[in-house]
Amino acid sequence: MIESVSPRLGIKSSLPDHLQAFVTAYLIWKTNDKPVAIEYSEEYIDAGITKIKFKDSIVSAFTHLMSRHSSYSTDLFDNNQLLTAQTEHLQVGLLNCYKTAYVTLINSSSSSAERSGKNRYGKKLEYTSFIDLFDCFVEHNLDEYIDFFILILRKDDAFLAHSLFKPFSGFISFLVEQTQYKLEDGTVEDRLYKKIERSIDFFGNGPSRILKPFTTKGLYDLSPKLPIPPLSPEEFNNKKDRIDNLFNILRVQYEQNKTETETETETETETETETETESSSSIKGYNKIVYGAPGAGKSASVSEIVGENYIRTVFHPETQYSDFIGCLKPHKDSTGSITYSFRKGPFIQILEKALLDQENHHFLVIEELNRANTAAVFGEIFQLLDRDDEGKSEYPILIQDEDLYDALKETLDSEHDFIVKRQLMIPSNLSIIATMNSSDQAVFPLDTAFKRRWIFEYLPIDFTNCATGEVPIHHADLPHVEWKTLAQTINTVLVQLKVVEDKLIGPWFIKDSDLVEDQAEQTFIGKICSYLWDDALKYKNKDEIFKSDIHGYGELYQRYSDKKPIFSDKFMKMLQAAQDVDTDTSDKTEAE
Repeated sequence: MIESVSPRLGIKSSLPDHLQAFVTAYLIWKTNDKPVAIEYSEEYIDAGITKIKFKDSIVSAFTHLMSRHSSYSTDLFDNNQLLTAQTEHLQVGLLNCYKTAYVTLINSSSSSAERSGKNRYGKKLEYTSFIDLFDCFVEHNLDEYIDFFILILRKDDAFLAHSLFKPFSGFISFLVEQTQYKLEDGTVEDRLYKKIERSIDFFGNGPSRILKPFTTKGLYDLSPKLPIPPLSPEEFNNKKDRIDNLFNILRVQYEQNKTETETETETETETETETETESSSSIKGYNKIVYGAPGAGKSASVSEIVGENYIRTVFHPETQYSDFIGCLKPHKDSTGSITYSFRKGPFIQILEKALLDQENHHFLVIEELNRANTAAVFGEIFQLLDRDDEGKSEYPILIQDEDLYDALKETLDSEHDFIVKRQLMIPSNLSIIATMNSSDQAVFPLDTAFKRRWIFEYLPIDFTNCATGEVPIHHADLPHVEWKTLAQTINTVLVQLKVVEDKLIGPWFIKDSDLVEDQAEQTFIGKICSYLWDDALKYKNKDEIFKSDIHGYGELYQRYSDKKPIFSDKFMKMLQAAQDVDTDTSDKTEAE
């Protein structure tokens, strides 16, 4: 759940290139299917200091949108505030001031972890609906706004003279004016224009150092020192009055005349709610889809998350609602008689476990999510995927199946809230994590309504941890090659051929057991070559990897079975060079 940011933090925080952070946060959202939350960075070590960089998928998404603009290059995002600024400063800027996104550390609950030292840790963005408002503002003229954003990202003050600056600064002023400010003496004030009119020491004593750029660069359109033509006196006064109206309306207390009985009842209810929240506050359920290239290690990464409290199931084209939820099925009892009982599917099984053990986090793991018709498999359970701030289903559904109702009643007892209300929901201690190969998206495409209820996490290809062993390729100069070298060289060629990233070969496309001596040849021709020929290179020039006189997979298979070379001369040169580099690196590491 997004927590409020103390106004007092604004006194201590600074974010010199706050617009850079704001624009980048918007572009991440815009280019990644407008998520509610996204983990945008990953950690690396530089000279003993932990730093972060944008994930490759984030940079790739930027490039896809912005590469048609001549002034774009990927170095545009080097030293970006989202990578270099402290978490708390980003929180104050992006949430307290702009209202658009909340920045948190992925692996730490404390936003103050970066206060000391230069370490920066992996972060994620959680967006508010203000980002949708800003998107509506720029969408009609997106190409021109991207040129404008590029100037901001380059820290080029030419953006101040851009034709879009005045409407942009007006929108930013609207967001910032709604911020609450706390002064150093403890008093809380609002309405930014009043502080400027009072000539208080705005940046020395608060209310917010982070807002200095709004006056120095004219981003606040009620500032008396704008570098662009200021508002007319009438415009100026009318805008102030509209701001006053906003704050006065939001301050209205609509329910001040409660009866004593109502007040007591509410207090008791609030106390009970607080107790329940405290006991489960450390657990917040979510729905996440982990996707990436075949063999990227998705299942392994999920296993590291779920621990022991999980049930794993696999979707396939024949998976149905009755398999996932459950249904009445016949079975043979101890006497040999055929009886009927409700057979629970994996969803109901893990739901019951979570309800009976609310102190622990439970997980339903769905492998190959899009290999089945998800809309049909989930049925009305689809409604439960909408979660509230505590991580439980926001909209419970009626249990219509009498057999399901009886099965739950037997497990949960008749006093349980589910049974009394005859409602079904996902509790906050139950999360659903699914995996899918992004190259399989056309099998059963996920519709937008389904996707928006999930957090999407892209798993990049990383060969620092991969299967080890040699692949026989039957070339005179290089009869065997390390799997890592072969896979990375193949990926290099696929990228040059503009094969989409999700069809590249992942580090765990094959396992260690696939590379044992009596299995390696069949793995290579049966798994790797068939995937390249029939899938990754289906509509590409196969001569970039295979010999030009091979005209079908059957011929490729036969030639390899006869222990003859199948790779083109050009590819073999690349492979030999890569093998030499890997050998030199390995020798150097051993010597050290």
